[in-house]
Amino acid sequence: MFAWGDAPEYVLNAPQLLHPTLQFKRQPTRLAAGQLIGTEGYTAATAGGWLAGTNAARLVLGLEPLTLPVTTMTGALIEFISSASPKHFQPMPPNLGILPDLQRIRNKQERYAAYRDRALADLTAMIASGCESNRFKIASLHA
Repeated sequence: MFAWGDAPEYVLNAPQLLHPTLQFKRQPTRLAAGQLIGTEGYTAATAGGWLAGTNAARLVLGLEPLTLPVTTMTGALIEFISSASPKHFQPMPPNLGILPDLQRIRNKQERYAAYRDRALADLTAMIASGCESNRFKIASLHA
């Protein structure tokens, strides 16, 4: 059903089947990722693969799986696909419309910088609140 360069013909009904950790609701030791889960684009598929792989490793180590902050693009996209209406679910590409609102900033560069700064602050807080103590480290968020 797949051909090089084509989008998947089949997509999971992610809101019905998946948690925001990309674990299946009925089989939490199994995870899904890629365009099959309803994210569109190579970058989103790669990010979903990273999250599913990281959470699979964390489960094997007896650690809690990660849920990324919804202020990050990956976190917002995974939250969307895992909480949308199952009856009307459609795949979603990364886009600013799924991120939580910011205060109104007219200048586009300043607005994008505000999205970035908020996401980095929330990731930093997530790491400081316990991920680091669970052997999960990010060398540098600002590199």
